[in-house]
Amino acid sequence: MRFISRVARPAGRLAALLLASGAIVALFAAPAGAAASPGASAVSMSSVTKTVSVDPATGAVASLTTGSSVSPDVSMRNVCDTGDFCYQASAVPYANYGFYGSAGTRTGSWPNRASYNTGKFTGHGCWNYGGKNVCTQNFGPNTEVEIGAVVTGTSVTIN
Repeated sequence: MRFISRVARPAGRLAALLLASGAIVALFAAPAGAAASPGASAVSMSSVTKTVSVDPATGAVASLTTGSSVSPDVSMRNVCDTGDFCYQASAVPYANYGFYGSAGTRTGSWPNRASYNTGKFTGHGCWNYGGKNVCTQNFGPNTEVEIGAVVTGTSVTIN
């Protein structure tokens, strides 16, 4: 099934929604220098799980994909609650970071890490050491991993 519909936007903007193999892809074209208007399509405003890619120069929507291409949700907070996967700081004033949610990977840059605890999760941490990215194996729940050096954390994976 294929849908092509005009979106309620100023003249010269067109949105094409293509339904192919279970994924909806939206392509938006706008004249040079024109800003994208919020709410460009029904899909962009729906509660359907989606990934939106935007033009970094204008903020205009470049593509929208629904379905399984969306990464799982690993949330982060600057405190470790009971049960969180906790990436621990090596010293004050750096915060401990707690990770929680569904299976997936959260990437970032967390300087001055010395250890992590898997909390109620199975998973692993990665960091930069000596200019290269290093990751441990997966560990089960309630495992304290002492890194043995002060490193910059780069990702946390919860399985």
